[in-house]
Amino acid sequence: MPRQARFDAPGTLYHVIIRRIEKKAILRKILFVVAILYALTGCVWNRATNSAPQFHATSDGSIELQFPADWYENKEKHPYDLQYLSPGQQMVVGLFVYKKEDLAADMTPRELLQTQIEDIKSKRKNFQVLEGETVVQHGGKKLTTVTYTGEKEASKFCYRFTLIEFGNTPELLAIALQTAFPSSWSEDKPILDEIVKSARVKARNRLHKPSDGGAN
Repeated sequence: MPRQARFDAPGTLYHVIIRRIEKKAILRKILFVVAILYALTGCVWNRATNSAPQFHATSDGSIELQFPADWYENKEKHPYDLQYLSPGQQMVVGLFVYKKEDLAADMTPRELLQTQIEDIKSKRKNFQVLEGETVVQHGGKKLTTVTYTGEKEASKFCYRFTLIEFGNTPELLAIALQTAFPSSWSEDKPILDEIVKSARVKARNRLHKPSDGGAN
């Protein structure tokens, strides 16, 4: 009777027995392979444990966000002043930066936030509130956040909008748009929280004027 196939699950350890034809000693080859695997594992471990979150600035150098070390910048053309993606693009964070003097006189920060929300809503199906608006103070910043779900083509996403107002630099405003999958939202949300909370003013350089939004 043939042996049943081994259950294949990522991370599972197996006990493996190796015999060479004619039962000749193969200890030297085994030790050589083990040494190589040990060296490779050590390199990966050191790289992971030495990694730390890094700050990255917007294209004009005015505002910085801190991202996990394995996130990477979107080098393709996009409407944001800064956009980073997680490995596998499971999460995406885009940041728009505004200077108040470039906005209409009657445009309030809340209205600016609503403008971004309406822009994404017009491009999505079944756009609904997932988490109602919250307002928190953190590190001299006022963070106004609201989260929606929406559908694009065959996929559904969470869209998290955060208006960032800097207490010490009131002439600057920023809006972060963060996207993730609903199935992993509870795990991804704390990571996205930390990214938004890390926002800080780096320099008072010339800022981009308001631009249209874009997202997954």
